[in-house]
Amino acid sequence: MILVLIGAPLLRSGTAIDTYMPSLLWTAGLVLFVSRITGRPYRGFWFVLREIPGGQTRERMTMSERWAVVGFLWWKLLIPLGVASVLVTMLGGAGLGRLAAGLIVLVSLVLVIGPILLKSMVIDPFENFQILVRRREL
Repeated sequence: MILVLIGAPLLRSGTAIDTYMPSLLWTAGLVLFVSRITGRPYRGFWFVLREIPGGQTRERMTMSERWAVVGFLWWKLLIPLGVASVLVTMLGGAGLGRLAAGLIVLVSLVLVIGPILLKSMVIDPFENFQILVRRREL
């Protein structure tokens, strides 16, 4: 979301590509996010992958697994982003500036939809792997 908020206005060229730039930046952000979630342990937990046929666990994703997770997150974000765009339009029409309304809705998306998506990503197994959460031993 940060890439879209900052990058889309900065990369505006006045051509037809401007309509696709937010989507391209959003996809780039999802790719970076997916690479980051299994990149290092967090405070008290970390993500691991369990292979479905064998059951072995590992910490790194292959490129095809990253794209599977990016596609999953992109698909799951379509409805919340559609609702968010309607809310931005409604708040903008109610006298709140479009930028302020967009920031309010995006922050609420991050705080509400983000955790829900992470939870569904851990719960729903993919075709060849499942993402698991490990807690740090005390």
